[in-house]
Amino acid sequence: MNLTKLFTAPAPAAPVSISEQLEAFIKRVRKAGRDRRKLRALLEREVANLRAKHTLNSVAYYLTLYRGALKKRLGPDHDAIPLLLSAPAAQRFGVKSVGLTANEVVTRKNADRRRVAGYQHSRLPIKDPGRLIQKAIALVKNPGIYDAGPLIRRPRLDNLCAGLLLLTGRRSIELVSGSFKKHGKHTVLFGGQRKTRQAEGTRQSAYPIHVLAPPALILEATTSLRSLAIPEGIVTRIGESVRRLFPGFKARDLRAVYARLSYHAFAPEGMADLAWFAQELGHKSVLEEATPSTRRSAQIADTLTASYYQRFYVPGLRGHRLRLPVSR
Repeated sequence: MNLTKLFTAPAPAAPVSISEQLEAFIKRVRKAGRDRRKLRALLEREVANLRAKHTLNSVAYYLTLYRGALKKRLGPDHDAIPLLLSAPAAQRFGVKSVGLTANEVVTRKNADRRRVAGYQHSRLPIKDPGRLIQKAIALVKNPGIYDAGPLIRRPRLDNLCAGLLLLTGRRSIELVSGSFKKHGKHTVLFGGQRKTRQAEGTRQSAYPIHVLAPPALILEATTSLRSLAIPEGIVTRIGESVRRLFPGFKARDLRAVYARLSYHAFAPEGMADLAWFAQELGHKSVLEEATPSTRRSAQIADTLTASYYQRFYVPGLRGHRLRLPVSR
């Protein structure tokens, strides 16, 4: 399966893509040069524009995209990168953030904690995991084409990514911008972890992940994906495809579904699910990468993060219940 060869019919001009938006942003940053006052003024305008158009969560998402583009195009040490971090994270670099404020960070974390607490008391079943995996594989092998609209005759990258979300457990943006290389019988080497904020103990380099389909299929699909123009609004389109193709699930749910299914498929006996989720999803408490001074905080942060991915379970695989003796 090679999407670049399958879809050769002429197509209308593609709409402005996210990558083009990021390229325009990079050009503005380059124009500002190394003048810190001009750079800060530029970034303040960019963030103000994001705030005017998007929700708080979306602003955080776009700031992640901006930092990733800066790191890739202008280098990981560019002055603009720490400025776009949240206020608490920017303090580690000795700069004043133009991104999320400390209060906004707390607001998002508190919302996450409330959601996680709710998931622990009311988990959702994955009723037919085999069918879900087979459907995801079918989408990766044959995502189809758009039959109408501005993307007519172009590959259904949203369908392709919907399948890859479940089979790899990566985020939508990581499928588009990350790297996938050959590694093992059931694993691929993944690079490009997002949401690390360059914090100590997080995944800054490539690491192996287990996949729920033959690695060769995953590598072929991700190679084709990166070779094609990514249309505008691809993340939104992926979300719509997931809701249509996997009823009852949202795009972010498939990362949690992957975590649960990969645990039952590959985790060693005796390994706790939280530890497996941290390992496969690249969470902060991969302790061999944490320094002695951050080891304890990495453990705590990971437990909270990984708890979100406990929201699903597979009926029949919960283990044995303890039978209490009947009192007489």
